[in-house]
Amino acid sequence: MASSCAIRSLLSKSPRISTLLPTKDPLLGAEQLLLSSTREILRASYAKQLSSGEYDIVSTSIDTSVAFLHSHGLFEDMTRDNDVSYYKVGKGKKGIDEETGEEYSFETQKLGFRHCIPRTLVSEGEKRLFGGMMIQIALDELNQAREGCVGGGDDDLPLVGASVFMDRTSVTMGCGKMALDVEGLLCVENQMVTAVAADCPSPDMFLVAGCGSPERLEQLREVVKRNEKKMVTLEVPTTTGHYKKNDFETEIGFDIPTVVIREGQIDEII
Repeated sequence: MASSCAIRSLLSKSPRISTLLPTKDPLLGAEQLLLSSTREILRASYAKQLSSGEYDIVSTSIDTSVAFLHSHGLFEDMTRDNDVSYYKVGKGKKGIDEETGEEYSFETQKLGFRHCIPRTLVSEGEKRLFGGMMIQIALDELNQAREGCVGGGDDDLPLVGASVFMDRTSVTMGCGKMALDVEGLLCVENQMVTAVAADCPSPDMFLVAGCGSPERLEQLREVVKRNEKKMVTLEVPTTTGHYKKNDFETEIGFDIPTVVIREGQIDEII
């Protein structure tokens, strides 16, 4: 990973940033994260961008925000197959397969994922967890594509940008101001925190879309400030269900640049 100073220096020089073309699916490419076969296609698309020599930054490009996924009914869609949920789609209960006539009962995918999605009545917290998993998968595919590229060395390859999308939902605040609602802010923060908490390498920067007003920019600044890298003493649950403080400090937060993108161009760097 390049140093923060080197990244900011690159960002000041009008870098070429990639964007995947949206698919014809209503999820515009996010559907590729749901199955192993389509994740291979996504990884190949990233690899093509990385090795093309046309970009300085390759972005994940895919909208994994809760608002976007919710607007297309992903969390309750039993017609769309996936291999990232705990239960096989549509078989998280007892029933009879309409095609084969075979009985099924709580069939799992044996992958260890804890999410029981899709289903009815998915909580907002579960949606954020699932959306966070989606951005982790996108980053993992991009990082694996980068590792697989053959070149003169790691420094010759484009940097990695995690695409973050601000919730389009807005509410009227005092004095007639429009701002993101609480869930929208939590979704933005969740995308950013999850992206740097994954087991795969952290992105070199966040590329934020949907920050189209001074109010939203100020809210984004607040999210970034709240998550500045720092050392804290965490509280962890005990076997009795109570919490106690660790006797050591843990580093949390991030210090990578947050880049506001408007009309495909860099508008501001936080």
